[in-house]
Amino acid sequence: MPGPPYNLTQFPLVGISLSHSYATAALLRPNDGIRTFYASADDIYVDTMRKLSAPSARHFHPPYRNVFEKFVDAPCQAARRLREQLALHASSEVSTIHTLIRALRDKMQIGYVPTIGPVVIVRPKILALYDEDILDAVKFNGFLEKESDLEEIVLAKEGCAMVDEMKAVAVESGSAIHAHPIEDRRSPGPRQTFLSILYTKLALHTHIQTFGEAFDCTSEYDHPEDNFRLSWDLGSESSLANSPDYWFRVGSFILDLPLAYQGKSVAKVLLYGESANSTIFRHVVKEAMARLDQDNEPEVMKHEDVYVAARGALEFARQIAAR
Repeated sequence: MPGPPYNLTQFPLVGISLSHSYATAALLRPNDGIRTFYASADDIYVDTMRKLSAPSARHFHPPYRNVFEKFVDAPCQAARRLREQLALHASSEVSTIHTLIRALRDKMQIGYVPTIGPVVIVRPKILALYDEDILDAVKFNGFLEKESDLEEIVLAKEGCAMVDEMKAVAVESGSAIHAHPIEDRRSPGPRQTFLSILYTKLALHTHIQTFGEAFDCTSEYDHPEDNFRLSWDLGSESSLANSPDYWFRVGSFILDLPLAYQGKSVAKVLLYGESANSTIFRHVVKEAMARLDQDNEPEVMKHEDVYVAARGALEFARQIAAR
């Protein structure tokens, strides 16, 4: 399906990043530079992300792996559609995400479809936070008017309006991968293993994945739900932050994924988040990477602000608009 005739000089482009405790956006208006926006999450949002981080919160959801999953989830999907017909949020999670995205939209002061160009959302790695909830929240905010719009403004082959947080950060950092248009994906770049470390006031999050180009949505990890870790106890302002063994715990947590990711050497470490500029934290990360049993020590890519993922999402939007 051909994309819409977006004019890069006519429509503003938007990249949005949802974190577990805040949200950011990058906006590119015609004939203007990139502007960034920040919105703090309320306690309801944070509590929701904590709840969705628990294994017990997982449930069947689209896309289904077999007919049984679709059958079991049918009542839930029917209830979601009924609530939407009544002009209600499809779920409590949708309501919570909608509130945070609306705060960003109010700050950006942008119009509604079709007065904006592509909108790309960075999905946070939360165990039971599924694409359908994020997409419904985006549509409820007026970014997408109907389901078919998804095929027009995003990668139709991937069937979603989102990109992984790691890939957005990697694109923005210039880590030897680029967001090539769909037609150029037949010649992907060399595959590398990336370790992303998101360090915020409330949590510490790691994610590992092997890929080539940013639009390469395949992963060499057999169980994607096992390629990330999230600790609500190791944030920079957590209750454990003042304990004597806090930094030992942080270092051990960071090493957990690379050690479990057998047979792959970490090439680059993407270090970001509102607390990632801590000198001690960076030292702990460097020491942890030095302890990896591999020939070359990974290159640590540091980012000083919280907008790196949003700017990476904006780069995806620019590539989509230019195709």
